[in-house]
Amino acid sequence: MQKRPKVLINRTDALGDLILSLPAAYWYWKKTNVDISFLVSKKNFFLLEFLQKINLFPFSYFLEEEVLLENSFYWENVEEYVFLGGNTSWNWKALRKGIERRKGIYSRLSSFFTLNRGQRQKRSIWPFFSEMEWNRRIFFEEKKENSKDFFLMVEDFYKDLQIKLEKHNFCPLEKKYTVIVHPGMRNTGTFNLSTKEYSFLLKELLRSGHYIGITATDLDLPFIEKIFEFLTKVERDSLDILNGSSLSFEKIISYLREASFVVAPSTGILHLASMLGTPVVSYYSSLATQNVERWGPIGYFLKTQNKAHIFKVEKDENQEILSFVIKKIKEVKL
Repeated sequence: MQKRPKVLINRTDALGDLILSLPAAYWYWKKTNVDISFLVSKKNFFLLEFLQKINLFPFSYFLEEEVLLENSFYWENVEEYVFLGGNTSWNWKALRKGIERRKGIYSRLSSFFTLNRGQRQKRSIWPFFSEMEWNRRIFFEEKKENSKDFFLMVEDFYKDLQIKLEKHNFCPLEKKYTVIVHPGMRNTGTFNLSTKEYSFLLKELLRSGHYIGITATDLDLPFIEKIFEFLTKVERDSLDILNGSSLSFEKIISYLREASFVVAPSTGILHLASMLGTPVVSYYSSLATQNVERWGPIGYFLKTQNKAHIFKVEKDENQEILSFVIKKIKEVKL
């Protein structure tokens, strides 16, 4: 008989946001031993399928929005609804279904009407708490502004995840890359390098003897094509495009897992690589809405090991960023 979840978690926004919600959800599951389910967008379902495959969340399962929309079966046993981000229309559905405990972020006017155990993110402290910490506070209804539990939670999740990953048989790869670069797209709202700066970075890495893979989706290709305009044919031919629109998710995570470093702005790929245990190099704006203390990858918050090297951009420091990235990667022994 198919099980119904006790706790339904709505995380229907971006991949990076979903990844940053996992430590808190995992800790909540470990502390309460309750059946949970994630409600996610179709584009992110592949990640949760993988986590289910490695048995990170035993006795739990994951739903695409379309599945829940078409089948009320999954609502029948839900006692707690948790809104972490994404499609707020599910908040109203949880209210109409009569779910007693409805937790989440008081971020929009509608959430004040639909949630009854919310957290209000005060502007005075909002930029200084990690997204992972905000999620933990929501799950456990934490009111204290300073808690050591956050770092314990991140370490616990990361340690248990790495044990699961070590046992997983990743895809065999025809070629392994010492560095994977994910330029992403320009003008996405987060800080990023220019096409010319990425071309300079790629040239320097090739000169140092690195094997480089460039991850992308079809939407990223126009930006990458502009980067390639600054490269010679020999340099272009030395680079491989790992297109996530055509490669399987298992293949992409295998490439990320095997790389010595992943270079990327604040994107889903950065958070995915950090979750997999791969060292990352990135660059974050100092703006309150984008800073690394708020949106940094999991590896940045590990106290036991240095898994994330972050350049905090204060002004027009792009040349310093490139020097920082190149220096960190040159520390890798080929």
